[in-house]
Amino acid sequence: MNAITMPLKEWAPYEEIEEQLRKKQSPVISISGCTDSQKINMIEALSDGLANRIIVTYSEQRVQEILSDLRLYERSVYSYPAKDLIFYQADIQNNRLTEERIKALKRIAAGVPVTLVTTFAALMTPVLPIEIYKNSVVHIDKKTSVDEKDLAKRLVSMGYVRNYQVESPGQFSVRGGIVDIFDLTEENPYRIELWGDQVESIRSFDIDTQKSIEVIESVNIFTAAEMVIDEDRLSEGLARIEKDAAKVSEKFRSEFLTEEAYRVETACKTLREDLTELGRMVNLEGYINYFYTETGLLTDYFDAKNTVLVLDEPVRIKGHADAVSFEFGDSATNRLAKGYMLPGQTDILKNADEVLGGCNLPVIQISTLEEKGVLLKPTYKTSIMTKQLAPYKNHVELLEKDLALYKKRGYRILLLSASRTRAKRLAEELTNDDLLAIYSDDQARELIPGEITCMYGNALKGFEYPLLKYVVISESDIFGTDTHKKRKSKKTQAGVIKDFGELRPGDYVVHEHYGLGMYAGIEKIETEGVIKDCLKIEYRDKGVLFLLPSNLEVLQKYAAADTAKKPKLSKLGSKEWVNTKSKVKEAIELVADEYGRRNSRKCFLMRRRKTSWQRLKIQRGIWKVTRSWIV
Repeated sequence: MNAITMPLKEWAPYEEIEEQLRKKQSPVISISGCTDSQKINMIEALSDGLANRIIVTYSEQRVQEILSDLRLYERSVYSYPAKDLIFYQADIQNNRLTEERIKALKRIAAGVPVTLVTTFAALMTPVLPIEIYKNSVVHIDKKTSVDEKDLAKRLVSMGYVRNYQVESPGQFSVRGGIVDIFDLTEENPYRIELWGDQVESIRSFDIDTQKSIEVIESVNIFTAAEMVIDEDRLSEGLARIEKDAAKVSEKFRSEFLTEEAYRVETACKTLREDLTELGRMVNLEGYINYFYTETGLLTDYFDAKNTVLVLDEPVRIKGHADAVSFEFGDSATNRLAKGYMLPGQTDILKNADEVLGGCNLPVIQISTLEEKGVLLKPTYKTSIMTKQLAPYKNHVELLEKDLALYKKRGYRILLLSASRTRAKRLAEELTNDDLLAIYSDDQARELIPGEITCMYGNALKGFEYPLLKYVVISESDIFGTDTHKKRKSKKTQAGVIKDFGELRPGDYVVHEHYGLGMYAGIEKIETEGVIKDCLKIEYRDKGVLFLLPSNLEVLQKYAAADTAKKPKLSKLGSKEWVNTKSKVKEAIELVADEYGRRNSRKCFLMRRRKTSWQRLKIQRGIWKVTRSWIV
């Protein structure tokens, strides 16, 4: 336990919670009164000594916030993004999300302590037994006998793509006794030089220059895909799929639904060609029940004695889980009826009750407001008094006034800065202003009442424990968040759609070229014999536009001051959207001209002397001392 979490040991319920987490069978502890960065402080304190933590929240944005706060306490934190539940057969690949999950799986399979941050949707999707990943690891050292053909076949079954030359993670090449493998979880690829079937050398090399970086004694190649399928499992799974497809096709034809029957037969034929002839082991998550008769959930990977499951805001998690279940169920029903899915693909998602009902891990439900057993009935319930800090917004005199008051009351005061240099300078400036402050690099140093300590670290927001007389103030509380001038974007960031999961049927959206429409869900569209998932957008007079998920950058959410009033949809094929954009452009130019005339008035310039606090802000790089203009 470090200095940041140590004061929580004085909290009255701390010992009782610690005892329950370590000795009681599957305890459910509910704690209310927690806010923002203080939640992570509480989680770190209560889970101290446990090897694994699974922190579950309600959105990807919140995942990133938690990851940022967690790095104050530890560096070994991993994101486990939820799988694509709707577009698992879409013609898009997000290698980054797969890479993040594979990195986490590699650490779990190795039995190394890990802290995972994820959304509840990730707990709802089935996963392979962890033994599959452990057994699929390819170990190569100088004593290993390597057959190039067998190695290539095995790498393909692990999701690696064969290429003439390795160019990106997840690829491998075999040429002239040299095997290059770019492990999906590593920064640099490996080059294995062979003499016959004997390993002569193993090196890592630079992908751009092809020059060796270092000699390595041995390598462990981890899978590049979450679906690991060998030849036997592949043939058995395809047989099950074809059997199910034949039944569905026969049913459709008996009902004279020939188009739907054709879709099923074509999809099945294409899948076999991709897997057996082209060797493409992609987009198989939706068929997991056909290739594996026994699957599990992410929580099954962890031992209850060394793990805690943390639920951040259970009410919001419940809403998130219900929305995911409804959207997937609605989509699956429509796809099944149209021949885009097989029956075995519709039950791959578990609901919240099934996930938590089968979980034997200790659970901490942490929330801002007191909640009544929304997800799990608590075995122990408590609350803590905390206070959010008001931002100082560069008003240093207010900060110093509060610090003097905290010192007078005997508070333990911790100031955090994302730079060691700035943390030292902060301590010096406070001391110069008659507020004695010290800088410390010792994370285990005990905080002393009435003392101001500056440390290296970053928290999104500060927090206060009034009863424990302990306050943490972050650099962002003092100076605000980063405000570096960014390149202007064509679109307002408030409306940008980063992920199709942000949309719900009925949402209004604006297309860059076609104007205002209404999102109507997901539909499969067949073009030139290829079936693709598309976003359906409806326009006025029954106009319909289908958009590939890979083109989300041309779409943004509609926002209006009067949300109760329904907007008028644009009409496809007309010039009204072009005319609207032209009018807005003219209005913006008029406003710009007016501001230009105002700023062209003669001004007199006077420079202000830069104070030491201003120099600190300049060094931080988020506050610029500007010239003062006196009219």
